[in-house]
Amino acid sequence: MLVSGLAACSCSSTFCYVAAHDGVVAPVPAGRQQARKTSNPQTAALSGSLSVNVGEKASAASSDLEAGTGPASVAGPPDPLFWALGALAPEGWQVGELQVSAVGSLTGTILAPPIAELLREFRCTGNASRFFQRGQRLVIARAYKFEDPQAAFGAYSLMREGSSSGVKRGDFSSEDDQSVSIWQDLYYINVYTTAEDDDEAKALVLSVADKLVAGINQHSDMPVLLTRLPQLDRIVGSERLVMGPVGARRAAPVPYIGSLAIETARGAVSADYQFREPVRERLKLLIVTYADDQSARAAYGRYGDALADMRTKEISAASTLFKVSDAFLLCQLKGNQLAIINGARKRLSPYILSRQLNL
Repeated sequence: MLVSGLAACSCSSTFCYVAAHDGVVAPVPAGRQQARKTSNPQTAALSGSLSVNVGEKASAASSDLEAGTGPASVAGPPDPLFWALGALAPEGWQVGELQVSAVGSLTGTILAPPIAELLREFRCTGNASRFFQRGQRLVIARAYKFEDPQAAFGAYSLMREGSSSGVKRGDFSSEDDQSVSIWQDLYYINVYTTAEDDDEAKALVLSVADKLVAGINQHSDMPVLLTRLPQLDRIVGSERLVMGPVGARRAAPVPYIGSLAIETARGAVSADYQFREPVRERLKLLIVTYADDQSARAAYGRYGDALADMRTKEISAASTLFKVSDAFLLCQLKGNQLAIINGARKRLSPYILSRQLNL
């Protein structure tokens, strides 16, 4: 049973394996727990893990990758970024075997089930991971590839750690003391270390990240859906893009979110907003963009029916205010878009934010 990124380990003479980060099984020296501090809610309660084989030499992984054979290979030509990860050999560091797996099926993945489910929702086509070790220092790099840049950004927005970094890496990046997360074109990259307050380990984290980014030639603009989010009073870094109910429940946990059928929409974005006047409020905004007006109206009707017992008297054909427990929730329809504002303590607060919407 995993708790906050740790699991009971199955030890060999050299390594034991725990799901150390984002559901990926990672090796740590036997006889010692490698606790990874993280504020990422995705790593807080993973329900399971799958063991992976870890080689002690980089040569086997590199030769297998170049030849297109062996456990590190996947069907078809090798992905350039995965190849770059397999070719890394930092001096003075022991390098693990490159692990590549698909995410589309329920089996054959090195990811714990909750993370695999999220990545399937974002249409992840494959992922690769590799570790680098020197003594007790451990650095792990992972790269994920997606069908399109919007999906890759969505995964980045939900799985990243830290805040936006001063040094631009890729198309967008964030960083903390132990990790760096990067979105670029079709890829989400995360490199982290289990070592705390270790300049040498963090230097390798940044070096590996920079080398991987250098292997991606394409760039992408920020997804257009994000322009729907008002800028005024928005908490920077709270922006999320989701493509189904799994991501939506993590990004914007509003009641009965399944009735919105986000998996059938073009996508959805969310963000947090902080008001100080006329009353201090922190609100959550979710905007779902459907393929057409009819689909949006159907979702508006289903959501209203699901919360029928919570309706207030403020209801119309395109706007309904609900009282959910001790908070107000406003649902508004405009064209092919549906906006939900949740978490207000005062009745008028959702309307203040709704007036800023560019729907």
